[in-house]
Amino acid sequence: MARRWPLAFLALGFLVALLLVLATPWVQNGSVAVGSPSPRDFTAPREQRYTSELRSSAERERAAAAVAPAYRLDMALEALQRQRAADVLANIALLRQSPETLDQKRAWIAGFPEFAGLRTEAVDQLAQAEAPEGLDPPAWDRLAEEVPRVVGQVMRQYIRSEDLTAVRSEIGAVVDPRLDAAAARLAGDLAAAFVVPNRIPDAKAIAERQRQAREAMKPVEIVVPAGSIIVRKGDLLTPEAFEALGALGLLPRNLDSQQLLSLLLSLAALIAVLGAALHHLNAPLF
Repeated sequence: MARRWPLAFLALGFLVALLLVLATPWVQNGSVAVGSPSPRDFTAPREQRYTSELRSSAERERAAAAVAPAYRLDMALEALQRQRAADVLANIALLRQSPETLDQKRAWIAGFPEFAGLRTEAVDQLAQAEAPEGLDPPAWDRLAEEVPRVVGQVMRQYIRSEDLTAVRSEIGAVVDPRLDAAAARLAGDLAAAFVVPNRIPDAKAIAERQRQAREAMKPVEIVVPAGSIIVRKGDLLTPEAFEALGALGLLPRNLDSQQLLSLLLSLAALIAVLGAALHHLNAPLF
C-alpha cells in the first residue's frame, strides 16, 4: 500500500497541473475587448506580417469618397416646371378678374416663390387687366401661352447651378420676336423665374465609380516587429490593436455558454477518472 502513495500524489499533481493549464488563459488575460482597458502588456513574440482589414476597408472607403461626381439631365424637371408655370399663370388669371385692390393683388403675386424678386412694373402688369399699366386680355393670353413654351424649351438644355444666372439672363433670345418689347421682356422675366438647374447626381454612375475605386485599392499589409508593444496594461484597446492581437494569436480564448459547458463536462470527466484512480491507489488519501 505504501508504494501506492507516490502514484496517488502523481495523480493529484497531474489534476492540479491540468486545472492550472486550462484556467491560465482566462485568469491571466482577463477580458479583452475593443474599448476596454488591456488586462496586461501584450508584446509581439515574433515579427508578423498580416493584411489589415480595418486599414484596407478605410482605404477603400477613402478611395470611394474621392471619385469624381457624376451627373445626368433630369428630363422630368422640364415637364414639371413647364406645368408649374402654366398653373401659376392660371391662378393669376383668376386674380386679375377678382375685385380685390391692386395692393392685395400685388401681395398675392409676390406670394408665389418664383415671383418674390419680380420687378414692381412686371407685378403691376400682371395684376391689372387693362392697358396701359396692365395687360389687356389678348396680350395676357399670348403671355400665358408663351411663358410655359419658353420654360420648356430652355429646360431641355443642360443647366448647372453655376450656370443658372447666365441662362436666365439670356432667356430673352428664346422669346417669340413677334411680341412687342414690353411683352417680350415680361415673358422673359416670368419664364426665367421657372427655370431651375436640371443637372442632378447620377446615383448609378456614382455607385459604379465607387465600386471600381474600391476594387482598385490593394489590401493594406501591416508588419509588426518582434518585441514591439501592441498595447500596454490599462490602455484602452483600439480596433487596430485588437486586430493585431488576433493576427499574432495573442487574443485570449473567450468562452461562450456552449464552450463553458463543454469545458466543465470535460473537467468533470477528468476529475471522475482521476478520482477513481486515486481511490483505487490510495483510498485514505481519496
